[in-house]
Amino acid sequence: GNNDTGVIAKTDRAVVQLRRILTEVTGALQGKDITIARLQFDVFGFSRGAAAARHFANRVFEQDPVLVRTIATALHPIEYQGKPAGEVQFLGLFDTVTAVGGILDGLDPHDGNNLAVKIGLPPGVAKQVFHLTAMHECRYNFCLNSVKEQWPELSLPGAHADIGGGYNPQEEEYLFLSRPAVETVLADVPTEATGVYQKAVQQADTLPHYAALAPMLPSGVMKIETNTDERVSPDHLGNAKKRVAAAVTFQRIVSNDWSKVALRVMYEVAKEAGVVFDAIDSDNIKLIYPTHLNQICEKAIKQGKAFLSGLEAPSFTSEELNTIGKYIHCSANWNAVDYHLKNNISSAVSSSETFSFVNRPDENWTRTVYDMAGEPQK
Repeated sequence: GNNDTGVIAKTDRAVVQLRRILTEVTGALQGKDITIARLQFDVFGFSRGAAAARHFANRVFEQDPVLVRTIATALHPIEYQGKPAGEVQFLGLFDTVTAVGGILDGLDPHDGNNLAVKIGLPPGVAKQVFHLTAMHECRYNFCLNSVKEQWPELSLPGAHADIGGGYNPQEEEYLFLSRPAVETVLADVPTEATGVYQKAVQQADTLPHYAALAPMLPSGVMKIETNTDERVSPDHLGNAKKRVAAAVTFQRIVSNDWSKVALRVMYEVAKEAGVVFDAIDSDNIKLIYPTHLNQICEKAIKQGKAFLSGLEAPSFTSEELNTIGKYIHCSANWNAVDYHLKNNISSAVSSSETFSFVNRPDENWTRTVYDMAGEPQK
């Protein structure tokens, strides 16, 4: 989230692109008797892009000198009567995850320290802000930067990229839902009698009770898998030994159709707030979702519009969540960074440091959420 490709640098690139676009507009308007009354931005972003969108909105709100000079230079000689740095009309956010790690926190993106990134959104920073968040995201490295103390925020079912997009049309998930563990025992000890196997049994019983997992588990196969390695030296008495590894695994195929619903929600809410869009191309295969999601999509849109207006809306029923669960990706898991090892439990155990498990779940499969001041929400 830092340096040349970081959150703040992305807003610098946006300013450069803005100058190019405004210069083209100015060139097209040369010789015409035109006055520009105002310059309005509709800003959208997902994940760290949402953090960048928030930072950019603050640059506009604070009348950032670089932005002021850029606009003045690009619009000259056309008369411009608006605010020197323009103004943000609509700020549409998909599941903000700033995740900035610094030297002082050991490069850990889990805390609420966002360094120089300005993600607070005070009154007046935009005419309207709307935040879609991921109800079933719970990774340690994907803490949510909420805005709900000040602005409308709707939690939709789904993991991080189910809300902001990015999954392939179909993905096969083969995941460790428990951290792979290994134990060395005498060779005649049954696998089912080992401590690692018994612990996996307990975890398999507990996992379905976590809200972040419950809707998706029925659409896949969850089971306990083991590996046995008999290439172990005997003990001092000459007794043969073996190494047993065990983990709870989950396997299924998931589509990216739910992210299309989330996109529709933002599209309709933004239109409600005054954003001008082209009509959605009903023939674009990338935007089409199964017809049995139509009513659920309409309900999600109604939720979004209600939240935008400060109203409540009916939540999804258990039956609806079960349907949606088939489309929710299981983003949190204990797979190691080296995905070539993903089907080998014994190899996965070798990733002894937690930083090797970049997608590991947060404590109790519950997402950490920070408010705009960087304080954890209860």
